[in-house]
Amino acid sequence: MGRPSRGRLWPAAGLAALAIVLAALWWYPPLSQPAYAPLSAEAFLGSRLQPSDSLKPGDSRQTSDNRQAGDKVNVNTASLEELTVLPGIGEKRAADIIARREADGPFQSPEDLLAVSGIGPKTLEALEGLIEF
Repeated sequence: MGRPSRGRLWPAAGLAALAIVLAALWWYPPLSQPAYAPLSAEAFLGSRLQPSDSLKPGDSRQTSDNRQAGDKVNVNTASLEELTVLPGIGEKRAADIIARREADGPFQSPEDLLAVSGIGPKTLEALEGLIEF
């Protein structure tokens, strides 16, 4: 009853290693198929995209509110719906812009928008050329 001889352990260790390798090959996806493929915005959002989502400054297509896409949005007179067509401005941020405008008076410059919660330098940069005062 002593220790098993070394000659008997090597085949058992080899079988255990083979079982581990076969299990890994069985459970993991093939290497030829990527586990992650990035989607474009169009593929991800599909029909939820609105025409104004892909417009750039100077584009002459019509937006959903019959405004020319090249027209700038006046942040001092725009409605909630008009503000939400701007990049980075959702309903909450548009409501915050309107509340700030009503509390403190009209905005004088783009930098005044930095006082609105959620609008930072990057959002302000994205709005450049799309807004007026």
